[in-house]
Amino acid sequence: MSRFAGDPDQLPPVGAALLRYGEQLARHRLAVERGCADVSRAADAVVVRLEGRLRAAEARLAAVDPEDDGALAVARREVELATTNRDTGLEQRRRIERTVADLRARTGPRLLGAIRTAEQGRVRILALWRQVDRAVAAFEAAVSRCLGRATSPVGGLPAPATPSGAAMPGTTGAAAGAPLPSIGPGKHRLVPVEFIDDSDSGVRSAADFRKVEMRVVREGLRKLQAEIIPAVRSGAGLAEMRELDARAGLTGAPASYERTYEAFFGDTAVKLSRGADGRYTVRNGYHRIWLAKQAGFDTLPADVGEDR
Repeated sequence: MSRFAGDPDQLPPVGAALLRYGEQLARHRLAVERGCADVSRAADAVVVRLEGRLRAAEARLAAVDPEDDGALAVARREVELATTNRDTGLEQRRRIERTVADLRARTGPRLLGAIRTAEQGRVRILALWRQVDRAVAAFEAAVSRCLGRATSPVGGLPAPATPSGAAMPGTTGAAAGAPLPSIGPGKHRLVPVEFIDDSDSGVRSAADFRKVEMRVVREGLRKLQAEIIPAVRSGAGLAEMRELDARAGLTGAPASYERTYEAFFGDTAVKLSRGADGRYTVRNGYHRIWLAKQAGFDTLPADVGEDR
């Protein structure tokens, strides 16, 4: 067990603060991407207008009577001016593109690294909390045995709270039937992986990944935890995922942001049914659930319904 010399009661607010920090970083990263896209679109629009003016000037020149020297001189000056303006616009757009690329190169990886660091810190806090919770439960059970009493269920320490006020999923002391925090569209919830009953699953190894390779699913899960979930908490949707793909050159890739988002928040999302005992049976998503458990994930987004 890891040694922790501080006050265990400080673990929940630290975990919640890291969660809020990760959400803020995700919002900043999306804001940078949107700002860069807006600037690029504005520069493109200016160049398109200048090129249109040049074409119009050239058309007027072509229509001038070749014998009218005065009209020809005026039309040629218009074409020259329009050409100069167009060339200036192209140069300005190139400068903007270099500036935007530099901003993405410097800011994007730093923000992404900070988001990952915050999420890793939150996961470590949660793991430490579980250790403290188990230690308290073991101590209370030992005391009960020494006093000759039957061991009663130990509720443990209060679970770390998320910013929404719901219990942080995945804690040992959390009840399986407790309300789950919603995320994204529809009936999606963040479900503690330990409460998902996939005992009827046929997935046992990488050989069972036939439709999609296991490495692709693993990369999608990495993106989900490190980037997509914080972004969705900040209000991002499919359009923002497509923007991220376009900037990262991942459009159409097997583990793109768009495809990963669809795999967890679209029609092919993980689908679970909650039983009367508070545990969740699987209707769709055995491969993702198996790999998430292998990777040690605490929670997984899922479309949750009720058993009938």
